[in-house]
Amino acid sequence: MWVIISEVRVCSLDDVRRLGRLIYTYRGKAIALFYHDGKVYAFDNRCPHMGFPLSRGSIENGILTCEWHHARFDLESGCSFDVWADDARVYRVRVVDGDVYVEIPDLDVEDRARILRRLRKGLEHGVQLLIAKALVSAIYSGLDVDEIYRASIGWAMERNIAWGGGSTFIVSTRNIQGYLDSKGLITSLLRGLSILSGEASDRAQRPVLDTLAGSSTSLPRLKSWLRHFAEVRDSFGIEVILASMAFHGYGIRDIAEVFFSVATDHYLSDGHVVDFANKAFQYLEAILGKPDPNVLRSLALLLAEGRRYEESHEWRHPVDLVEIVDEESGRLAEVFRSGGDPIDPREVAGLVINGDPRSIAKGITGFLEKDFDPRDVALGVALAGAQRIAMFSSSNEIGDWLTVLHTFSYANAIYQVVKRAASHEVFRGVYHGALKIYLDRFLNIPPFKIPNGSPGESKEKLLKSLVDLLNRRYMIDDVAYVVADYIANGYEDEDLLRTICRSVAREDADFHTMQMLDAGISIYRDLRSDAHRKIVLIAMARYIASQAPTDRRTSQVADIALKLHMGQSLHSD
Repeated sequence: MWVIISEVRVCSLDDVRRLGRLIYTYRGKAIALFYHDGKVYAFDNRCPHMGFPLSRGSIENGILTCEWHHARFDLESGCSFDVWADDARVYRVRVVDGDVYVEIPDLDVEDRARILRRLRKGLEHGVQLLIAKALVSAIYSGLDVDEIYRASIGWAMERNIAWGGGSTFIVSTRNIQGYLDSKGLITSLLRGLSILSGEASDRAQRPVLDTLAGSSTSLPRLKSWLRHFAEVRDSFGIEVILASMAFHGYGIRDIAEVFFSVATDHYLSDGHVVDFANKAFQYLEAILGKPDPNVLRSLALLLAEGRRYEESHEWRHPVDLVEIVDEESGRLAEVFRSGGDPIDPREVAGLVINGDPRSIAKGITGFLEKDFDPRDVALGVALAGAQRIAMFSSSNEIGDWLTVLHTFSYANAIYQVVKRAASHEVFRGVYHGALKIYLDRFLNIPPFKIPNGSPGESKEKLLKSLVDLLNRRYMIDDVAYVVADYIANGYEDEDLLRTICRSVAREDADFHTMQMLDAGISIYRDLRSDAHRKIVLIAMARYIASQAPTDRRTSQVADIALKLHMGQSLHSD
């Protein structure tokens, strides 16, 4: 973008010397002029922190101090001595024949390097307002938002951390960003980046790791090594294998098949290992476009330290679910094949919701024996997970929502993995998801009855009612009736999804809520029946209502950054 810079005569040197400071307004922009130690300095009059007039500040020993929050700036460069304040914008000054000239750009457009530098500074120091200002500048300057995703996650992956809630939140935001307006995208990204900063800012750099540079080991051998290191919980050995696969040029899908084949040897950590890893591979595929050793290494600790389902009493007693999974998955090498005939996901979901453990597992194997598409079977299991949430009894504890959320999010993740890297080993995760849905059955006692909905109300009024309900606590069942009415009227689902996503974006949501949104939309897009989609939409609305409203502090910070960018005042005289 070309930016025209105008050199403007603003005053005489005598005037600014006599007054010490003065304000010059150019096309609505207030320029603060200061005379100090025989020189003239020009600043954007708005303090970069929160917009207070710098012309009211004090100058001592070459340092300009804003009176509002006492941010301090170098008069020469505008550089801040307080990390939370950001650097002030300064303009070049020339004195010619006793007149003061200032070079003023017609547009305050920040270049890519400055935006990414501000973003990194905000992440490293945990300053939410700096992050927000970087996001606002990026969105309104037309910077490709994927640059923000790459820069932020790339920064975090340089640290010695496991892939976690922050990175997951950010990738989920990217998956739903088509439903967000600019403010919603900024607020949602700000929330995710704030979580990421908290996870990574105080962590050491990831240590150097030697890959198997001199080895020509085959992919099956690498898989067997990875399985061994995972089984003995050797995180360093896992890192070596994962980084080496990237070094040797294996593609994302091949690496995913190896990783998830091993990750489904057990049901790990309430599904978080597969769920987080699915987001990591989505990042590699959709945003980065290639394997990244640091991202792959971030999965090692998850795989090594994950709590295994056989260590949990509910998987062993009164029915040994581990034994059932082992029996049925032992037949997968014979019956599994990629592709096949379509099957109604509702048929699979009905089996999972209503069956006992053995009939569920045998039924899933039976679908494969009948040459039904494994992807449709996995989708049906994910639909059953959504149904648990849609029918969640409001008599349960609020914390129990996380139980069904974890299960649904895992079922969606394993469905996405089966679509990406289908194999008989990976498909074992579908059994895990189905039997975990069985274990959650008590949370549907008594079940919430999914309403039929009543036509007649206008679209605008229903969407407003939904937003209003999400402003109040625990309107869990009420939102289900509004969504059912909306669907009964035959209104466009996209407008409903847009309203749900923007409602979440204004909240201080945790990564679980973003997982619900992302998983729900992912499943919704692949379901072909309106009846199936209704279950997912009601599940999304009820879960979000269980978590809303929050303090919305993130939204307030985004508002401040937007007002600063637009030149609006944050204070009154």
